[in-house]
Amino acid sequence: MTAGDRPVHSYSESQDQLADQNQNYRGRTSLFKDQISRGNASLQLREVKVQDEGRYRCYTSTMRGNQEAFVELRVIGETNTQMKCNSNLK
Repeated sequence: MTAGDRPVHSYSESQDQLADQNQNYRGRTSLFKDQISRGNASLQLREVKVQDEGRYRCYTSTMRGNQEAFVELRVIGETNTQMKCNSNLK
C-alpha cells in the first residue's frame, strides 16, 4: 500500500519488505499474515495521525493476476483508538 510514491507497507516472498517504507509509517503498519493465504491483504495502521489522511493505493499480485484498489482515509481527530482499514481483494 502506498501514500504518494513511497510504500506504506510492502510484503513479498512471504515476508515484510520494509527497506523502502515511508519513514512516516515506520513501526505503525502490519498485515494479518495468517489471512493472506485466504485473500485478505488488509493493512492495519496504528497510532493514526491527522497527517495520515489521504488517498492510498493497494496493489496485490498473485498467480491469479494483479489487482489495484484505492482507499480514502479521513481522520476526524486524534484519539487513542485503533482504526482498521480493510480492502478484501479477491
